Amino acid sequence: LRISLRGASWADFAIRGGDQLVGSEAAKGHLKALAGLARRARNFFSVSAAGEIMSELRPLLCHHEMSLYKAVGLLCLFLPDHGLESAGGAGPLMLELAVVWQTIPNSTEWHMLWITLFSRMTRHNIVDVLEPLQTLLRPLFSTFLKLLEVPTGKNKPQRYDQLGWPSDCDFLLHGKKDRSKDETIKKYTRLIVFSIAPNSQTMSCVQEVLTYLKPFVHPLQEGGHTKQLDMFLKMVTLNYTKRLGMESGKHRCKRPWCSVYSLSEQDTADFTQLMLPLAMTSFYSKDFSMSFSAGQALKDLASISTDVVLPNLLDVVLNSMQNVMKPHEVQNSISISAVLISKMLAAEGGMDLVGQLMQVSVAGIDTNDPMKTMVTLRFYLALLSEMPLTDVNDLPAGVSKPGILYGLQDWCAGVLDRSFDLLGNISDLKKGNAMKGHVQGLLRRFFTVFFQQMSPTLYKFCLERVSRKCLATFYPPGKQYIGYLMDAVVYASSAQGVAQLVPALCSKIVNAGGDLQGSEAEAAYFVHILGHTVSRAGNDLVPHFAQLDAVLAATVLHSNVSIAKEGEKLLRKLLRSALGVRPENCRSWSGAVVPDFAAVCGTRCVPATAQIIFRMPTDACQQRSRTLIDTFFAKAEAVLKNSSSSSADVRSAYGCLTGLVRGGAQLFLPKDMQEDSAAVDDDDYDDMETSLVSPFVLQDAPWGVATRARFGELLVTVCRVQAIPENPDVQSVKALMRVVGFFLSSKGVSTKYEHAKQSVAYNKAVHKNWEKGPDDSYPRELLVARVGALVGKRLDSGVFEEDAVATELLDKLGAMCMHEYSVVRKKTQKVLPAALKRYPRAAVRLYTSMLQRLRDPAATKGTINGVVYSLQKGAALTRIAKHWTLTHDLLTGLLASQHFDETKVQVRLAELWNSYVPYTFPMSYGGLAHPATLPQLPVMTRFAPDLVK
Repeated sequence: LRISLRGASWADFAIRGGDQLVGSEAAKGHLKALAGLARRARNFFSVSAAGEIMSELRPLLCHHEMSLYKAVGLLCLFLPDHGLESAGGAGPLMLELAVVWQTIPNSTEWHMLWITLFSRMTRHNIVDVLEPLQTLLRPLFSTFLKLLEVPTGKNKPQRYDQLGWPSDCDFLLHGKKDRSKDETIKKYTRLIVFSIAPNSQTMSCVQEVLTYLKPFVHPLQEGGHTKQLDMFLKMVTLNYTKRLGMESGKHRCKRPWCSVYSLSEQDTADFTQLMLPLAMTSFYSKDFSMSFSAGQALKDLASISTDVVLPNLLDVVLNSMQNVMKPHEVQNSISISAVLISKMLAAEGGMDLVGQLMQVSVAGIDTNDPMKTMVTLRFYLALLSEMPLTDVNDLPAGVSKPGILYGLQDWCAGVLDRSFDLLGNISDLKKGNAMKGHVQGLLRRFFTVFFQQMSPTLYKFCLERVSRKCLATFYPPGKQYIGYLMDAVVYASSAQGVAQLVPALCSKIVNAGGDLQGSEAEAAYFVHILGHTVSRAGNDLVPHFAQLDAVLAATVLHSNVSIAKEGEKLLRKLLRSALGVRPENCRSWSGAVVPDFAAVCGTRCVPATAQIIFRMPTDACQQRSRTLIDTFFAKAEAVLKNSSSSSADVRSAYGCLTGLVRGGAQLFLPKDMQEDSAAVDDDDYDDMETSLVSPFVLQDAPWGVATRARFGELLVTVCRVQAIPENPDVQSVKALMRVVGFFLSSKGVSTKYEHAKQSVAYNKAVHKNWEKGPDDSYPRELLVARVGALVGKRLDSGVFEEDAVATELLDKLGAMCMHEYSVVRKKTQKVLPAALKRYPRAAVRLYTSMLQRLRDPAATKGTINGVVYSLQKGAALTRIAKHWTLTHDLLTGLLASQHFDETKVQVRLAELWNSYVPYTFPMSYGGLAHPATLPQLPVMTRFAPDLVK
């Protein structure tokens, strides 16, 4: 769909393009969906389908016609892996298709499609294609060398001229056009591995290729070919170990597959002998991608030939880690150690070696080298998922005490000292910084696992060290990271951590009289640290309620903006700490007793025996939360009802209400939506997440109903007075819209469960072991995080019944989305989708009122921008596309919006239409479903009669 942004005429487009309502962007999406369906459906084709497909497409395989590309793409997409006898047999068919493949030697997308097809045919029909495949190995490997972009002769170019791929056939590439070279190399490695069989020349060809490639893998020969070579290195070893795992029955593939020729021990020995020198040379590369791929290859080779690979590799790793004169080797050795931890611990003398690596790698936490720091933390995470940190004094009597245990205390002290040096010098990473997500997630996860794995004696030693350093540290840019550290300390043992840290932090904030002490910056800093410290403490905060209440009284509703903001966060975290449902721990072993170190080192809990226990809120916790809510709601209400309150005080009151809602809304939730409350088409709301059975048990339901009513009455009253276009205090209106949005959408639980699950995402490169079953691939930490995320999602799901208060507040949000000031619009547009997710049946009403403003001659530029940006979201566009009345309002609104002369407004409207088009649906044979009165609408009179049915 092409529309000129300048001078675009919606009426002309509607007339001339009436038979193309889908549009090219939506059509591309539909074609991609069809291609994805074909890829999955071909496994269920009949045995005669291959012959039918070939008879249909064979006449089109003519290299003089442009239809050749589309015919080849469809052939590679639809041709099944079975039933090739109906097309003449797998062997003759491969030879026939190879002739077509060789007609175009210089198109990467072309090679990707064909090599994918050949690898599928080889994998599932090896008996039939083995003999004809031998005649194709030479041309296949010649093309492979060209794809690697290494020189293939003195007078031949390193990079050949590439033939482009037709744009109308992009949908046949499965969205892989931009990475077609990498995908082709992946399929080549699969073809190589699955063509290894008796009487096959594959291994000899691979040996010749590797002999030729050996100079180009050397660190001094890096260039444009390095990326392709590291892809080949890691994928060929991965596919080989995959095949071994499938043949042993430990792992499944997407399509049922049975190996006719099983790999022998001699095949494995030959493969290891070929690939090990290449991987060892790549280990010394200065290119991080190449060294990382070498680590994956060495891990896979060590899993299939441990006795050959591991002894030499361990000496190299230790020596390289100590070679400070070559920083890239230090980083590479730490990276490789992360993927070899399980093998090291299982090897003879491996524990002593791991102990040496731990001591040497402490220097890897380096403020001046962020990449080395990240690699070191990843190494420690992989190590701690396999090994507990046990003090020798905590071991049961009569068990063995390896030498590695006697150095753990010094190692923990070194790690903490280096971590504080890092946190004290870390830059203030702003939003949008590419490193922010990596650094935050990695540090938070490392601190959590680090303290979780400690035995009691070691934990006490580290707790005292952390307490001493944190209370003496004042570095505002690193406060979030220090907060992560304090949170991890308390989560590991909340009773000890709270007793040591909370009284000391409270005394740093307020004095005996309840007044703030120190500067305002120091007060805000330590309140922030205190908030992280109590966020997962739960019922262990009971002895310290008086001190915490004094801090809350001094900070919440404070006149200083930064202190009031931190006070709001502290209030929210205290409520969530009291009412939260969270896992008790995430250490690698389950149970309260410190296990035998040698018995649990290098082992993992299978999911059936993980024993994940959740901490539930008690009655005392709920009573404490109700008291906090009553107290601070009364204070905020008094400020808002006082007409002489300053703008700063009003915004602090809004912040206080936001903290109460976000932290304690579980105690005063609205009624769940009744499925039969309105006669509507359920298909329009099939994406809403209804409430699920929650582990949280509410104790005082009448108090919750009354509190919800008080909140709603106060917000409605304030909105009627403050949330009006004439109010010049836009910052206060923005804060008001924020609290209204959270009141409508929040259930009082943490909404970062998906982020928590992603931060411990399954790392196939580290955890997967193709020799063992999938149960051995998941550390307990990962299982706990995923189960916790599922429970968090269960707590957060639900839709509510719309009452009079919710209706008025939702309408106010919809009106503020079209406010003249962008500050108010942006905040309201940010909170509106979450509110509509809770009240899905209000969406049609709000979207209708917004779309009607497009036809309003009195609408201003701010109003139009508000409508466009409010509707330019996936949920809104999906609802509009599924609802005919909204679709009609959108089209008529765009057609009637030509009276806006400003170019920027027309550009915004064009962007709205372009965003809407991909969400449309293909027209059925009977045309669009619409009311019988549609042809009588004035806007439809200019359409041709045959377009309106």
